[in-house]
Amino acid sequence: NFNGEDTLAVRDSHNVSSVTDNGTGTYQVNIDVNMANVNYAVTTAAMDRHNNYNAHTSIDTQAVGSFPITYFEGSTPALSNTERIMAVVFGD
Repeated sequence: NFNGEDTLAVRDSHNVSSVTDNGTGTYQVNIDVNMANVNYAVTTAAMDRHNNYNAHTSIDTQAVGSFPITYFEGSTPALSNTERIMAVVFGD
């Protein structure tokens, strides 16, 4: 769970060493102890800061030690920052 708006801050984590802000709406979650392979599952959620019900997150290419999260919102989805992004990882 991390704040992706203003000053990036990890609120709570398990096996996450840090989160990197890669620009508006793009983040990299860095895993403390690498996963066994890249076939782990990631589920994400984010707070819709404008309550427009058009917010979503996506995951792109995963590595054993990190994965990216991208946050979009709006009727014509655009990259945006938000104050609450959550991720859960399942794997070996």
